[in-house]
Amino acid sequence: MGCYYTTSPLTSDKGDGMIFATFEEAMLAYSLGVVGTHANIQVRLPAGRLIKGEPRSSPGQRFATTIGRVLFNTMLPDGMPYYNASLRSSDLAGGDFPTATSGWDGGRPSTCWTPSTASASGRARSAA
Repeated sequence: MGCYYTTSPLTSDKGDGMIFATFEEAMLAYSLGVVGTHANIQVRLPAGRLIKGEPRSSPGQRFATTIGRVLFNTMLPDGMPYYNASLRSSDLAGGDFPTATSGWDGGRPSTCWTPSTASASGRARSAA
């Protein structure tokens, strides 16, 4: 599945309007077929996460999102913000995602993967 397809909401999908206490609860409902990928839901933001572009977000806050966005964001490394938008491939290629070795410093990656900084194993290496 593509990222844009996964993160895009639809006007009506199975489970629209459901409210979940945790990401895990939302993903369980999805795996049981209770809610669809594009369903508009509400869920609480887990500890250690903030919503990208929303400085007033805080852990424990309930917010509107989709199951697809929950699925996408659970694959991101700890410490990264929650991306609550439809993401196109150009958004992903924009260097806004850190590598596994770079870490996250206040919303900007300290390094990012590019073909010129990757070794044959696919891991980031220094540009020196």
